[in-house]
Amino acid sequence: MDSIGNFNNILSNQAGWSSDEFEVLLKDNIPANTTASFDLIITDELVIGGPWVSSFTIPLTPFIIPRVLIDDDNNPDSRGNNNDIIEPNEIGELIPIISNMSGDSFYNVYGRLFSSTPNISIWNNRQGSTEMVYDSSRYNVTFGNQIKITPLQANIVPEVDYVFSYNNQVTYLTRFTLAVTGYLNEVPGVSWDVNGIKHKWGIPFVLNSGYPDTIRVEDVPDISLIELSVTVSPNPANPTVNLSIGIPFAFKQGVSVQIVGINGKAIKTWQLSGIGYHNFTWDARDRQNRCLSSGMYMLRVIGGTKILQKKLMLLK
Repeated sequence: MDSIGNFNNILSNQAGWSSDEFEVLLKDNIPANTTASFDLIITDELVIGGPWVSSFTIPLTPFIIPRVLIDDDNNPDSRGNNNDIIEPNEIGELIPIISNMSGDSFYNVYGRLFSSTPNISIWNNRQGSTEMVYDSSRYNVTFGNQIKITPLQANIVPEVDYVFSYNNQVTYLTRFTLAVTGYLNEVPGVSWDVNGIKHKWGIPFVLNSGYPDTIRVEDVPDISLIELSVTVSPNPANPTVNLSIGIPFAFKQGVSVQIVGINGKAIKTWQLSGIGYHNFTWDARDRQNRCLSSGMYMLRVIGGTKILQKKLMLLK
């Protein structure tokens, strides 16, 4: 994982970006209201003085889902038998309620719903009974205005229900993830979307407890994975490199992984499919099994219109 980044030259009163992201590995089952503290140590090769230390904290698990409401009463968008259970060939409305377990305030909080359960289709850009239905919703909206979520505020509802279809012949346990995004803290007198700090959390939950599962235990995907991801280790590499590609539900049909040379052409390609993390090793050879020379290469992951790229250095 990366713990060092180069910010290059930063002029007076200007912002700088690291040449590479910092990566942090988190353990499973982190308790609610857990925060992580970091120290960013900054040095400058040309300026006398320093190093300078900037300390900050990040809330890891500020939100929980205390309860979820299932609506299958045929009004307005649901089509079911009104027993609040996800059953075969029903259209349901899902209402995940969230609570802020932290001492922080959050602004412009959105939730987006995902499911890793086969045969669950979450509606997006589709016409419901009354209006267009989307897979995302604002939280804490009053009279059309979204207001901040205060510390320890409980039982916060989405502005609109999430609508989904269940196309199966048997009732099964179902898995969902609510991806929550929001801005942390407020800069006095300045709009939060300019100087706020945006965060994202994935909150998994399971419905229809007591029903059998459609997936074998060893095949259960990581439903906390909500974004396409790529990890390279070690980097620089000599002579092999370990690659980890995280494929969320949105890209379950598959992605293309390429090693690209300085001429922009792919010299090695893999096709991956299936939700979860795909871990494998590259031996620094091209598609003709020829050893590649030392130098800079690019790892490119393509999923639909989404493209991720990461520099990869070979040293031999």
